[in-house]
Amino acid sequence: MKKKILIMISRYSPGHKEGGPIRSMINLTNEFSSSYDFYILTHDRDHGDISPYENIIVNTWNKFGDVQIYYANYKNFHSKLIKELAQQMDIIYLCGPYYHYTRATLWLKFFNQIKQPIVIASMGSFSKGALSLKRYKKLIYIGLTRFLGFYKNIYWSVSSLFERNDLVSIFKDKNTKIFIAEDLPRKYLPQITSRKKHKNTLHIIFLSRISRIKNLDFVIDIVSKLKGDIKFSIYGYIEDQKYWGSCLNKLVSIPHNINWSIHGEVSTEDVLQTFESADVFLFPTMSENYGHVIYESLAAATVPVISDQTPWQDLDTYQCGAVIPLHQMDMFVKKCQEFVDMDEETFQTWSVNAYDYAIKKYKKSKEESGYPIIFEDII
Repeated sequence: MKKKILIMISRYSPGHKEGGPIRSMINLTNEFSSSYDFYILTHDRDHGDISPYENIIVNTWNKFGDVQIYYANYKNFHSKLIKELAQQMDIIYLCGPYYHYTRATLWLKFFNQIKQPIVIASMGSFSKGALSLKRYKKLIYIGLTRFLGFYKNIYWSVSSLFERNDLVSIFKDKNTKIFIAEDLPRKYLPQITSRKKHKNTLHIIFLSRISRIKNLDFVIDIVSKLKGDIKFSIYGYIEDQKYWGSCLNKLVSIPHNINWSIHGEVSTEDVLQTFESADVFLFPTMSENYGHVIYESLAAATVPVISDQTPWQDLDTYQCGAVIPLHQMDMFVKKCQEFVDMDEETFQTWSVNAYDYAIKKYKKSKEESGYPIIFEDII
């Protein structure tokens, strides 16, 4: 009999506004549904929406493919429901340490109301970039819950050694039980299409949530310094309106050689197609525990130019992208200008390399996934 795994996540398909975590769990369930029975407990609407998703039944199980999804409304997503569902499962997997469902589940576990093993996916929450936002509030919460012993019998899931070190630096406990399970890339890969890029031109894309940690204002500063015929496309859900306002102030004074446009949200099903229209993905993010959007850029043969605050550290080695120290704007400008000046034949090599890298990454991630180790060893 297959093990039953309850995944709690703030948003799940068809939601898309919270980006990477949703993609991570979709990829996980797609890949391993033949080996495990997955049950998803999530909210009944996307981030910021006032109405539930269409074509779902709220506060009960909905079967989509091989996965059962419980879309709970805010009034019903509480400790009583969590306890009821958890008692029917073999493992509880919590996406993120700060959400209300994580706090409720830890509380129930602490008072022995849940006996099943619990895994918390840190989801990049302890990186320097993530902790720079609401730092003291987060550290006080972690310190208090540690002091009370809420993590005594809890397991952690991280996506890289990079992320494991961040977690250890916060908890400072050699007995912390940590599993490394790299996020799985998207299963589907499109057929590569050739890029029609000419010298002195470049189509740059930014595709991510509009929030401070994704660093769109820094992207605008970089693009503003480029020479040539530049097309600059911005896609993403506006999570922080105040921050978006500061970005708009920069956009209105951008040089005339840059043709910029704003396109709003992109559903998870349309991400690859959106990337295929661009040459370079410019993403000086402050922190990514995995960075699905980077993989999807590569899979669409769009060359990523990213910060050094992600696990994707070897793109330069394979000449399929560029990894640049976060605060070195001059290096970002220099690399992007190289792509502007590049002829079609040379750029095509970079583009093909990006696609090839994505294929190899997918195969390796599937073969070496740490998720089965988590699910088998804990039981």
